[in-house]
Amino acid sequence: MEFQGKVVCIAGASKGIGKSLAEAFAARKAKLLLLARSAETAAVAEKLSGQTEVLAIQCDIGDYASVERAAQ
Repeated sequence: MEFQGKVVCIAGASKGIGKSLAEAFAARKAKLLLLARSAETAAVAEKLSGQTEVLAIQCDIGDYASVERAAQ
């Protein structure tokens, strides 16, 4: 499947499966929107920014207000 130029949103992107998915999609040149509660998301984004376009937002998807702030 071709992901170059597609936008992929990954929740929980700062560690575990989410981080692994971010790395895999970056290798396939997808544009990434990374969401996570942890500030570690910025470090993941920085690491991947040499491979593709990345936007990291600290967000708790279980908290509606946090999601609203992230969407702005």
